[in-house]
Amino acid sequence: ASDIQNAYLTAPNAEKIWTTLGVEWGPYCGKKALITRALYGLKSAGASFRNHLADCMSHLGYKPCMADPDLWYKPEIRPDDQFKYYAYMLLYVDDCLCIHHDAERELGKLDKYFMMKPGSIGDPNFYLGAKFYNIGQWSGSLGHEFQQVCTRSSFKC
Repeated sequence: ASDIQNAYLTAPNAEKIWTTLGVEWGPYCGKKALITRALYGLKSAGASFRNHLADCMSHLGYKPCMADPDLWYKPEIRPDDQFKYYAYMLLYVDDCLCIHHDAERELGKLDKYFMMKPGSIGDPNFYLGAKFYNIGQWSGSLGHEFQQVCTRSSFKC
């Protein structure tokens, strides 16, 4: 999991917005300025950031799920045993959750485009208000049934 730092400010603005500079700009006070970044509070800021993030995810080889465009996936092969699976990246505004055999490396790739908050890359504790617990591997009959369902099914977005 990770958090993108200053998320909206990384995205180019989708529309032309002009402002008149105030006294805090000193000698530039009263001059017109064009806002080039998606600032918090602008109507189009969320859409601008989401489009910018979508371009990056596509560049990294991920495709959006048709059922939920905030869920991104790509085929992967685990190097240890050549197991084929889908890696997932769940994105909600500036929150990222990665399901991958090397999640930190994948989040590091995203960090090259969007600076992550210091110390935020790592095992998730919370994601969208839900607390995560590490319960180890599935065991018992429920774990066996779950593994059978996953093996027989090919869930694809």
